[in-house]
Amino acid sequence: MAGINASNDAVRLIQILERLDLVSPEMAKPLKTIAAPGGSVKEVYQVSVYKLDQALRKTEASVEQRLAFKASLDRFGLLVVPR
Repeated sequence: MAGINASNDAVRLIQILERLDLVSPEMAKPLKTIAAPGGSVKEVYQVSVYKLDQALRKTEASVEQRLAFKASLDRFGLLVVPR
Protein backbone atom coordinates (compact mmCIF):
# COMPACT_ATOMS: atom_id res chain seq x y z
CA MET A 1 0.00 0.00 0.00
CA ALA A 2 1.51 3.29 -1.07
CA GLY A 3 1.22 6.54 0.82
CA ILE A 4 1.99 5.45 4.36
CA ASN A 5 4.15 8.25 5.68
CA ALA A 6 4.18 11.33 7.89
CA SER A 7 1.51 13.96 7.42
CA ASN A 8 0.44 17.19 9.08
CA ASP A 9 -3.08 16.61 7.77
CA ALA A 10 -5.38 14.68 10.13
CA VAL A 11 -7.82 13.95 7.28
CA ARG A 12 -5.05 12.25 5.33
CA LEU A 13 -4.11 10.16 8.37
CA ILE A 14 -7.73 9.07 8.76
CA GLN A 15 -7.84 8.12 5.07
CA ILE A 16 -4.78 5.92 5.55
CA LEU A 17 -6.31 4.31 8.66
CA GLU A 18 -9.42 3.62 6.61
CA ARG A 19 -7.36 1.98 3.86
CA LEU A 20 -5.67 -0.14 6.53
CA ASP A 21 -9.16 -1.22 7.74
CA LEU A 22 -8.51 0.29 11.17
CA VAL A 23 -11.48 2.62 10.91
CA SER A 24 -14.70 1.78 9.10
CA PRO A 25 -15.92 3.93 6.20
CA GLU A 26 -18.97 4.79 8.32
CA MET A 27 -16.73 6.10 11.11
CA ALA A 28 -14.17 7.70 8.78
CA LYS A 29 -16.64 10.10 7.21
CA PRO A 30 -17.58 11.95 10.43
CA LEU A 31 -13.97 11.84 11.61
CA LYS A 32 -12.84 13.54 8.40
CA THR A 33 -15.63 16.11 8.78
CA ILE A 34 -14.44 16.93 12.30
CA ALA A 35 -10.75 16.99 11.33
CA ALA A 36 -11.10 19.03 8.12
CA PRO A 37 -11.42 22.45 9.80
CA GLY A 38 -8.71 21.55 12.30
CA GLY A 39 -10.96 19.91 14.87
CA SER A 40 -9.69 17.32 17.32
CA VAL A 41 -10.78 13.71 16.83
CA LYS A 42 -8.76 12.18 19.65
CA GLU A 43 -11.79 12.27 21.97
CA VAL A 44 -13.77 10.29 19.40
CA TYR A 45 -11.23 7.85 17.97
CA GLN A 46 -7.83 6.44 18.83
CA VAL A 47 -6.01 3.44 17.40
CA SER A 48 -4.03 0.95 19.44
CA VAL A 49 -0.36 0.83 18.52
CA TYR A 50 -0.61 -2.97 18.52
CA LYS A 51 -3.49 -3.04 16.00
CA LEU A 52 -1.64 -0.51 13.89
CA ASP A 53 1.51 -2.65 13.90
CA GLN A 54 -0.50 -5.68 12.78
CA ALA A 55 -2.03 -3.73 9.90
CA LEU A 56 1.31 -2.20 8.87
CA ARG A 57 2.94 -5.64 8.68
CA LYS A 58 0.69 -6.36 5.70
CA THR A 59 2.08 -3.37 3.79
CA GLU A 60 5.34 -2.71 2.02
CA ALA A 61 6.00 0.46 4.03
CA SER A 62 9.58 0.80 5.23
CA VAL A 63 10.44 1.03 8.92
CA GLU A 64 11.11 4.75 8.48
CA GLN A 65 7.71 5.29 6.85
CA ARG A 66 5.97 3.35 9.62
CA LEU A 67 7.71 5.33 12.35
CA ALA A 68 6.93 8.63 10.63
CA PHE A 69 3.27 7.63 10.26
CA LYS A 70 3.07 6.63 13.94
CA ALA A 71 4.68 9.91 14.96
CA SER A 72 2.07 11.82 12.95
CA LEU A 73 -0.77 9.87 14.57
CA ASP A 74 0.74 10.52 17.98
CA ARG A 75 1.03 14.26 17.27
CA PHE A 76 -2.74 14.36 16.68
CA GLY A 77 -3.44 12.20 19.76
CA LEU A 78 -4.73 9.32 17.63
CA LEU A 79 -2.23 6.69 18.78
CA VAL A 80 -2.68 4.95 22.10
CA VAL A 81 -0.65 2.31 23.91
CA PRO A 82 -3.05 0.11 25.89
CA ARG A 83 -1.97 -0.61 29.44
